[in-house]
Amino acid sequence: MSESDDKLLSELADSYGTPLYVVFESRLQTAYRNFLDAFSKKWPQITIAYSYKTNSLLAVCRLFHSLGAWAEVTSGVELYAAQRLEVQPSHVIFNGPHKTDDELEAIQRMGYCVNIDGWYELERLSALAERLGPCSVGLRVNPGNKQLPHWDKFGFSMTSGDALNAVHRIKHDKNLRLIGLHTHIGTNIANAGLFFESANMVGGFSVRIENIYGAPLQYLDLGGGFATYQPVPYFEDSWSPASLIEYADAIARGLTESGVRSEMQLILEPGRVLTTNTTLLLTRVVEVKTSSDRGFIAIVDTGVNQIPSASWMKHNIRPIHSEQTELVETDIFGNLCMQADLLGVGVRLNRPKPGNLIAIEDVGAYNLSMSYPFIRPRPATVLVKSNGQVEKIRRREKPEDIFALETL
Repeated sequence: MSESDDKLLSELADSYGTPLYVVFESRLQTAYRNFLDAFSKKWPQITIAYSYKTNSLLAVCRLFHSLGAWAEVTSGVELYAAQRLEVQPSHVIFNGPHKTDDELEAIQRMGYCVNIDGWYELERLSALAERLGPCSVGLRVNPGNKQLPHWDKFGFSMTSGDALNAVHRIKHDKNLRLIGLHTHIGTNIANAGLFFESANMVGGFSVRIENIYGAPLQYLDLGGGFATYQPVPYFEDSWSPASLIEYADAIARGLTESGVRSEMQLILEPGRVLTTNTTLLLTRVVEVKTSSDRGFIAIVDTGVNQIPSASWMKHNIRPIHSEQTELVETDIFGNLCMQADLLGVGVRLNRPKPGNLIAIEDVGAYNLSMSYPFIRPRPATVLVKSNGQVEKIRRREKPEDIFALETL
Protein backbone atom coordinates (compact mmCIF):
# COMPACT_ATOMS: atom_id res chain seq x y z
CA MET A 1 0.00 0.00 0.00
CA SER A 2 1.13 3.56 -0.65
CA GLU A 3 1.91 6.30 1.84
CA SER A 4 -1.43 7.92 1.02
CA ASP A 5 -3.16 4.63 1.84
CA ASP A 6 -1.39 4.55 5.20
CA LYS A 7 -2.53 8.11 5.83
CA LEU A 8 -6.11 6.98 5.20
CA LEU A 9 -5.68 4.05 7.58
CA SER A 10 -4.38 6.35 10.30
CA GLU A 11 -7.38 8.62 9.81
CA LEU A 12 -9.77 5.65 9.97
CA ALA A 13 -8.20 4.44 13.21
CA ASP A 14 -8.54 7.93 14.70
CA SER A 15 -12.15 8.32 13.54
CA TYR A 16 -13.54 4.85 14.30
CA GLY A 17 -11.17 3.55 16.95
CA THR A 18 -9.32 0.25 17.04
CA PRO A 19 -9.51 -2.59 16.48
CA LEU A 20 -11.20 -1.94 13.14
CA TYR A 21 -11.85 -4.12 10.10
CA VAL A 22 -11.27 -2.22 6.85
CA VAL A 23 -12.76 -3.65 3.62
CA PHE A 24 -11.74 -2.26 0.22
CA GLU A 25 -14.49 -2.24 -2.38
CA SER A 26 -12.09 -1.97 -5.33
CA ARG A 27 -10.27 -5.13 -4.23
CA LEU A 28 -13.55 -7.06 -4.04
CA GLN A 29 -14.46 -5.90 -7.54
CA THR A 30 -11.03 -6.78 -8.93
CA ALA A 31 -11.00 -10.23 -7.33
CA TYR A 32 -14.43 -11.08 -8.74
CA ARG A 33 -13.64 -9.86 -12.25
CA ASN A 34 -10.28 -11.65 -12.33
CA PHE A 35 -11.93 -14.92 -11.29
CA LEU A 36 -14.75 -14.62 -13.83
CA ASP A 37 -12.34 -13.62 -16.60
CA ALA A 38 -10.02 -16.59 -15.99
CA PHE A 39 -12.77 -19.20 -16.02
CA SER A 40 -14.74 -17.62 -18.85
CA LYS A 41 -11.68 -18.05 -21.06
CA LYS A 42 -11.76 -21.81 -20.47
CA TRP A 43 -15.46 -22.73 -20.28
CA PRO A 44 -18.35 -20.99 -22.10
CA GLN A 45 -21.08 -21.27 -19.45
CA ILE A 46 -19.81 -20.01 -16.08
CA THR A 47 -21.88 -19.09 -13.03
CA ILE A 48 -20.26 -17.79 -9.82
CA ALA A 49 -22.18 -18.50 -6.63
CA TYR A 50 -20.44 -16.60 -3.84
CA SER A 51 -19.84 -18.65 -0.68
CA TYR A 52 -21.64 -16.73 2.06
CA LYS A 53 -19.91 -18.57 4.89
CA THR A 54 -16.54 -17.14 3.88
CA ASN A 55 -17.56 -13.59 4.67
CA SER A 56 -21.26 -13.00 5.31
CA LEU A 57 -21.17 -9.22 5.67
CA LEU A 58 -24.26 -8.00 3.85
CA ALA A 59 -22.30 -5.23 2.14
CA VAL A 60 -19.81 -7.75 0.75
CA CYS A 61 -22.52 -10.13 -0.44
CA ARG A 62 -24.47 -7.25 -1.98
CA LEU A 63 -21.44 -6.07 -3.93
CA PHE A 64 -20.83 -9.53 -5.41
CA HIS A 65 -24.50 -9.80 -6.38
CA SER A 66 -24.26 -6.43 -8.12
CA LEU A 67 -21.49 -7.95 -10.24
CA GLY A 68 -23.65 -10.94 -11.19
CA ALA A 69 -22.92 -13.53 -8.50
CA TRP A 70 -25.46 -16.00 -7.18
CA ALA A 71 -25.61 -16.91 -3.46
CA GLU A 72 -24.28 -20.18 -2.08
CA VAL A 73 -25.70 -20.74 1.41
CA THR A 74 -25.45 -23.57 3.93
CA SER A 75 -27.95 -22.59 6.63
CA GLY A 76 -31.16 -20.73 7.32
CA VAL A 77 -29.06 -17.87 8.72
CA GLU A 78 -27.27 -17.39 5.41
CA LEU A 79 -30.56 -17.87 3.56
CA TYR A 80 -32.01 -15.03 5.65
CA ALA A 81 -29.13 -12.83 4.46
CA ALA A 82 -29.85 -13.71 0.82
CA GLN A 83 -33.53 -12.92 1.36
CA ARG A 84 -32.66 -9.55 2.92
CA LEU A 85 -30.60 -8.79 -0.15
CA GLU A 86 -33.54 -9.85 -2.35
CA VAL A 87 -31.53 -12.41 -4.31
CA GLN A 88 -33.66 -14.07 -6.96
CA PRO A 89 -34.71 -17.51 -5.57
CA SER A 90 -33.44 -19.38 -8.63
CA HIS A 91 -30.02 -17.79 -7.97
CA VAL A 92 -29.72 -19.21 -4.43
CA ILE A 93 -27.95 -22.57 -4.00
CA PHE A 94 -28.51 -24.35 -0.67
CA ASN A 95 -25.74 -26.82 0.25
CA GLY A 96 -24.54 -28.48 3.42
CA PRO A 97 -24.85 -31.71 5.42
CA HIS A 98 -27.79 -30.55 7.58
CA LYS A 99 -30.94 -28.88 6.38
CA THR A 100 -33.77 -28.53 8.88
CA ASP A 101 -37.37 -29.35 7.99
CA ASP A 102 -38.17 -25.63 7.92
CA GLU A 103 -35.23 -25.00 5.59
CA LEU A 104 -36.27 -27.80 3.23
CA GLU A 105 -39.81 -26.48 3.14
CA ALA A 106 -38.55 -22.97 2.33
CA ILE A 107 -36.42 -24.46 -0.45
CA GLN A 108 -39.45 -26.24 -1.86
CA ARG A 109 -41.89 -23.35 -1.58
CA MET A 110 -39.55 -20.62 -2.88
CA GLY A 111 -37.81 -22.59 -5.62
CA TYR A 112 -34.25 -22.36 -4.31
CA CYS A 113 -31.68 -24.71 -5.84
CA VAL A 114 -30.83 -27.53 -3.42
CA ASN A 115 -28.04 -30.09 -3.59
CA ILE A 116 -29.07 -33.16 -1.57
CA ASP A 117 -26.32 -34.32 0.79
CA GLY A 118 -27.59 -37.57 2.36
CA TRP A 119 -30.17 -40.36 2.34
CA TYR A 120 -32.36 -39.07 5.17
CA GLU A 121 -32.43 -35.63 3.57
CA LEU A 122 -33.45 -37.23 0.28
CA GLU A 123 -36.36 -39.06 1.91
CA ARG A 124 -37.53 -35.92 3.74
CA LEU A 125 -37.42 -33.88 0.55
CA SER A 126 -39.31 -36.62 -1.28
CA ALA A 127 -42.05 -36.54 1.35
CA LEU A 128 -42.24 -32.75 1.09
CA ALA A 129 -42.50 -32.94 -2.68
CA GLU A 130 -45.37 -35.41 -2.32
CA ARG A 131 -47.21 -32.85 -0.20
CA LEU A 132 -46.20 -29.57 -1.88
CA GLY A 133 -45.59 -30.57 -5.48
CA PRO A 134 -42.70 -31.67 -7.72
CA CYS A 135 -39.22 -30.36 -6.97
CA SER A 136 -36.02 -30.06 -9.03
CA VAL A 137 -32.90 -31.12 -7.13
CA GLY A 138 -29.15 -31.52 -7.43
CA LEU A 139 -27.10 -34.27 -5.83
CA ARG A 140 -23.84 -33.77 -3.96
CA VAL A 141 -21.40 -36.52 -4.86
CA ASN A 142 -18.05 -37.43 -3.33
CA PRO A 143 -15.51 -38.62 -5.92
CA GLY A 144 -13.62 -40.69 -3.33
CA ASN A 145 -10.36 -40.60 -5.30
CA LYS A 146 -7.42 -41.32 -2.97
CA GLN A 147 -5.54 -38.40 -4.53
CA LEU A 148 -8.24 -35.98 -3.35
CA PRO A 149 -8.73 -34.62 0.19
CA HIS A 150 -10.58 -37.12 2.38
CA TRP A 151 -13.86 -35.26 2.84
CA ASP A 152 -16.14 -38.28 3.24
CA LYS A 153 -18.54 -36.43 5.55
CA PHE A 154 -20.20 -34.85 2.54
CA GLY A 155 -22.40 -36.16 -0.24
CA PHE A 156 -22.90 -39.60 -1.76
CA SER A 157 -19.83 -41.72 -2.42
CA MET A 158 -19.17 -42.47 -6.07
CA THR A 159 -16.74 -45.30 -5.27
CA SER A 160 -19.12 -47.17 -2.94
CA GLY A 161 -22.01 -46.99 -5.39
CA ASP A 162 -24.11 -44.75 -3.15
CA ALA A 163 -24.09 -41.90 -5.67
CA LEU A 164 -25.49 -44.04 -8.49
CA ASN A 165 -28.06 -45.60 -6.14
CA ALA A 166 -29.17 -42.09 -5.09
CA VAL A 167 -29.54 -41.12 -8.75
CA HIS A 168 -31.72 -44.21 -9.33
CA ARG A 169 -33.80 -43.34 -6.26
CA ILE A 170 -34.44 -39.79 -7.53
CA LYS A 171 -35.11 -40.93 -11.10
CA HIS A 172 -37.83 -43.29 -9.89
CA ASP A 173 -39.51 -40.65 -7.70
CA LYS A 174 -42.41 -39.04 -9.56
CA ASN A 175 -42.01 -35.83 -7.52
CA LEU A 176 -38.25 -35.30 -7.84
CA ARG A 177 -36.31 -34.24 -10.92
CA LEU A 178 -32.52 -34.47 -10.99
CA ILE A 179 -31.06 -31.44 -12.77
CA GLY A 180 -27.44 -31.30 -11.58
CA LEU A 181 -24.48 -32.67 -9.65
CA HIS A 182 -22.44 -30.92 -7.00
CA THR A 183 -19.10 -31.60 -5.36
CA HIS A 184 -16.59 -29.69 -3.25
CA ILE A 185 -13.28 -31.40 -2.63
CA GLY A 186 -11.77 -29.22 0.10
CA THR A 187 -10.45 -25.83 1.07
CA ASN A 188 -7.35 -23.79 0.21
CA ILE A 189 -6.18 -26.39 -2.32
CA ALA A 190 -2.97 -25.22 -3.97
CA ASN A 191 -2.67 -28.06 -6.51
CA ALA A 192 -4.71 -27.46 -9.68
CA GLY A 193 -4.26 -31.13 -10.60
CA LEU A 194 -6.72 -32.10 -7.87
CA PHE A 195 -9.38 -29.98 -9.56
CA PHE A 196 -8.67 -31.80 -12.83
CA GLU A 197 -9.25 -35.13 -11.07
CA SER A 198 -12.49 -33.92 -9.49
CA ALA A 199 -13.84 -32.41 -12.72
CA ASN A 200 -12.88 -35.52 -14.68
CA MET A 201 -14.55 -37.94 -12.25
CA VAL A 202 -17.73 -35.93 -11.68
CA GLY A 203 -17.91 -35.04 -15.35
CA GLY A 204 -17.61 -38.68 -16.32
CA PHE A 205 -20.31 -39.60 -13.81
CA SER A 206 -22.64 -36.99 -15.28
CA VAL A 207 -22.13 -38.40 -18.78
CA ARG A 208 -22.88 -41.89 -17.49
CA ILE A 209 -26.12 -40.69 -15.90
CA GLU A 210 -27.21 -38.91 -19.06
CA ASN A 211 -26.49 -42.03 -21.13
CA ILE A 212 -28.46 -44.28 -18.75
CA TYR A 213 -31.54 -42.10 -18.53
CA GLY A 214 -31.39 -40.17 -21.79
CA ALA A 215 -32.10 -36.88 -20.02
CA PRO A 216 -29.48 -34.09 -19.96
CA LEU A 217 -28.44 -32.47 -16.71
CA GLN A 218 -28.57 -28.69 -16.49
CA TYR A 219 -25.47 -27.99 -14.37
CA LEU A 220 -22.32 -29.29 -12.78
CA ASP A 221 -21.35 -27.48 -9.59
CA LEU A 222 -17.70 -28.07 -8.67
CA GLY A 223 -17.72 -25.94 -5.52
CA GLY A 224 -14.75 -23.86 -4.42
CA GLY A 225 -11.57 -24.42 -2.42
CA PHE A 226 -9.21 -22.33 -4.56
CA ALA A 227 -6.13 -21.22 -2.63
CA THR A 228 -4.68 -17.74 -2.22
CA TYR A 229 -1.06 -16.62 -2.01
CA GLN A 230 -1.60 -14.95 1.37
CA PRO A 231 -1.78 -15.72 4.17
CA VAL A 232 0.57 -18.70 4.20
CA PRO A 233 -0.37 -21.83 6.20
CA TYR A 234 2.01 -22.35 9.10
CA PHE A 235 2.41 -26.03 8.22
CA GLU A 236 3.76 -25.32 4.71
CA ASP A 237 7.51 -24.92 4.17
CA SER A 238 6.78 -23.41 0.77
CA TRP A 239 3.46 -22.14 -0.47
CA SER A 240 2.90 -21.77 -4.20
CA PRO A 241 -0.76 -22.15 -5.17
CA ALA A 242 -1.88 -22.39 -8.76
CA SER A 243 -2.98 -19.27 -10.61
CA LEU A 244 -6.62 -18.69 -11.49
CA ILE A 245 -5.98 -19.54 -15.13
CA GLU A 246 -4.27 -22.80 -14.09
CA TYR A 247 -7.28 -23.76 -11.95
CA ALA A 248 -9.62 -22.88 -14.82
CA ASP A 249 -7.59 -24.85 -17.35
CA ALA A 250 -7.47 -27.92 -15.08
CA ILE A 251 -11.23 -27.95 -14.57
CA ALA A 252 -12.01 -27.32 -18.25
CA ARG A 253 -9.68 -30.13 -19.33
CA GLY A 254 -11.20 -32.48 -16.79
CA LEU A 255 -14.70 -31.80 -18.05
CA THR A 256 -13.76 -31.95 -21.72
CA GLU A 257 -11.78 -35.19 -21.43
CA SER A 258 -14.68 -36.84 -19.60
CA GLY A 259 -17.05 -35.97 -22.44
CA VAL A 260 -19.11 -33.20 -20.80
CA ARG A 261 -21.06 -31.09 -23.29
CA SER A 262 -19.63 -27.60 -23.79
CA GLU A 263 -23.07 -26.07 -23.21
CA MET A 264 -23.23 -27.52 -19.68
CA GLN A 265 -23.58 -24.80 -17.06
CA LEU A 266 -20.53 -24.86 -14.78
CA ILE A 267 -21.19 -23.43 -11.32
CA LEU A 268 -18.30 -22.51 -9.04
CA GLU A 269 -18.54 -21.41 -5.41
CA PRO A 270 -15.46 -19.30 -4.60
CA GLY A 271 -15.09 -17.57 -1.27
CA ARG A 272 -11.53 -17.36 0.05
CA VAL A 273 -10.05 -16.41 -3.32
CA LEU A 274 -12.52 -13.52 -3.66
CA THR A 275 -12.19 -12.06 -0.16
CA THR A 276 -8.89 -12.86 1.56
CA ASN A 277 -6.82 -9.95 0.26
CA THR A 278 -9.65 -7.41 0.41
CA THR A 279 -9.66 -6.73 4.15
CA LEU A 280 -7.26 -5.81 6.93
CA LEU A 281 -7.58 -5.26 10.66
CA LEU A 282 -6.18 -2.12 12.28
CA THR A 283 -4.96 -2.55 15.84
CA ARG A 284 -2.84 -0.56 18.31
CA VAL A 285 -0.03 -1.65 20.56
CA VAL A 286 -1.18 -1.41 24.18
CA GLU A 287 1.84 -2.87 25.98
CA VAL A 288 5.48 -3.74 25.23
CA LYS A 289 7.58 -6.27 27.14
CA THR A 290 10.86 -8.12 26.77
CA SER A 291 11.44 -11.80 27.33
CA SER A 292 14.61 -13.84 27.63
CA ASP A 293 13.01 -16.42 25.34
CA ARG A 294 11.22 -14.19 22.84
CA GLY A 295 12.95 -10.81 22.84
CA PHE A 296 10.35 -8.10 22.24
CA ILE A 297 6.68 -8.76 22.93
CA ALA A 298 3.95 -6.39 21.77
CA ILE A 299 0.41 -6.77 23.07
CA VAL A 300 -2.26 -5.27 20.81
CA ASP A 301 -5.94 -4.43 21.31
CA THR A 302 -7.29 -7.34 19.25
CA GLY A 303 -6.99 -11.10 19.53
CA VAL A 304 -7.58 -14.51 17.97
CA ASN A 305 -11.28 -14.10 18.69
CA GLN A 306 -11.27 -11.44 15.96
CA ILE A 307 -8.66 -13.10 13.72
CA PRO A 308 -9.33 -16.85 14.13
CA SER A 309 -7.19 -17.67 11.10
CA ALA A 310 -4.08 -16.44 12.95
CA SER A 311 -4.06 -19.83 14.65
CA TRP A 312 -3.21 -21.60 11.39
CA MET A 313 -2.15 -18.88 8.95
CA LYS A 314 0.83 -16.54 8.88
CA HIS A 315 -0.56 -13.07 8.19
CA ASN A 316 1.48 -10.16 6.94
CA ILE A 317 1.70 -7.69 9.83
CA ARG A 318 3.14 -4.23 9.28
CA PRO A 319 3.39 -0.88 11.05
CA ILE A 320 1.47 2.20 9.94
CA HIS A 321 3.50 5.42 10.14
CA SER A 322 5.78 4.30 12.98
CA GLU A 323 9.01 6.04 13.86
CA GLN A 324 11.97 4.94 11.76
CA THR A 325 13.84 3.26 14.59
CA GLU A 326 15.79 0.01 14.47
CA LEU A 327 13.91 -3.05 13.21
CA VAL A 328 13.47 -5.69 15.88
CA GLU A 329 11.85 -9.11 15.76
CA THR A 330 8.66 -8.92 17.78
CA ASP A 331 6.14 -11.53 18.85
CA ILE A 332 2.67 -10.04 18.72
CA PHE A 333 0.11 -11.21 21.24
CA GLY A 334 -3.54 -10.31 21.47
CA ASN A 335 -5.32 -8.82 24.47
CA LEU A 336 -7.15 -11.95 25.60
CA CYS A 337 -6.37 -13.53 28.96
CA MET A 338 -4.78 -16.63 27.46
CA GLN A 339 -1.20 -17.42 26.37
CA ALA A 340 -2.41 -19.01 23.12
CA ASP A 341 -3.60 -15.61 21.90
CA LEU A 342 -0.64 -15.27 19.53
CA LEU A 343 -1.05 -13.31 16.29
CA GLY A 344 2.46 -13.23 14.84
CA VAL A 345 5.92 -14.65 15.59
CA GLY A 346 9.17 -12.86 14.81
CA VAL A 347 7.49 -9.96 13.04
CA ARG A 348 10.05 -7.32 12.02
CA LEU A 349 8.79 -3.97 13.30
CA ASN A 350 10.33 -0.66 14.19
CA ARG A 351 10.92 -0.91 17.92
CA PRO A 352 7.31 -1.04 19.18
CA LYS A 353 5.79 1.50 21.55
CA PRO A 354 2.30 1.74 23.10
CA GLY A 355 -0.01 3.57 20.71
CA ASN A 356 1.72 2.35 17.54
CA LEU A 357 -0.78 1.49 14.81
CA ILE A 358 -0.41 -1.91 13.11
CA ALA A 359 -2.20 -3.47 10.14
CA ILE A 360 -2.86 -7.20 10.06
CA GLU A 361 -3.50 -7.94 6.41
CA ASP A 362 -5.41 -10.56 4.41
CA VAL A 363 -8.17 -11.18 6.95
CA GLY A 364 -11.16 -11.12 4.59
CA ALA A 365 -11.86 -14.86 4.61
CA TYR A 366 -13.18 -16.80 7.60
CA ASN A 367 -12.41 -14.09 10.14
CA LEU A 368 -15.38 -11.74 10.26
CA SER A 369 -17.74 -14.69 9.79
CA MET A 370 -15.98 -16.87 12.41
CA SER A 371 -15.15 -14.13 14.93
CA TYR A 372 -16.75 -14.47 18.33
CA PRO A 373 -17.26 -12.21 21.37
CA PHE A 374 -14.92 -14.08 23.70
CA ILE A 375 -13.87 -11.77 26.59
CA ARG A 376 -14.21 -8.68 24.38
CA PRO A 377 -16.84 -7.50 21.87
CA ARG A 378 -16.17 -7.57 18.14
CA PRO A 379 -14.90 -4.51 16.24
CA ALA A 380 -16.68 -2.23 13.82
CA THR A 381 -16.20 -2.66 10.08
CA VAL A 382 -15.84 0.08 7.47
CA LEU A 383 -15.95 -0.16 3.69
CA VAL A 384 -13.61 2.05 1.67
CA LYS A 385 -15.55 2.58 -1.54
CA SER A 386 -14.02 2.85 -4.99
CA ASN A 387 -14.71 6.59 -5.04
CA GLY A 388 -12.79 7.08 -1.78
CA GLN A 389 -15.83 7.50 0.45
CA VAL A 390 -15.95 5.51 3.68
CA GLU A 391 -19.08 3.76 4.92
CA LYS A 392 -19.50 2.05 8.28
CA ILE A 393 -21.12 -1.28 7.43
CA ARG A 394 -21.12 -2.88 10.88
CA ARG A 395 -21.08 -1.04 14.19
CA ARG A 396 -18.86 -1.99 17.09
CA GLU A 397 -20.43 -4.63 19.31
CA LYS A 398 -21.49 -3.60 22.81
CA PRO A 399 -21.64 -5.66 26.01
CA GLU A 400 -25.44 -5.50 25.91
CA ASP A 401 -25.38 -7.14 22.46
CA ILE A 402 -23.56 -10.14 23.92
CA PHE A 403 -26.08 -10.69 26.70
CA ALA A 404 -29.21 -9.65 24.77
CA LEU A 405 -30.49 -13.24 24.36
CA GLU A 406 -30.26 -14.17 28.03
CA THR A 407 -33.44 -14.16 30.10
CA LEU A 408 -32.04 -13.42 33.57
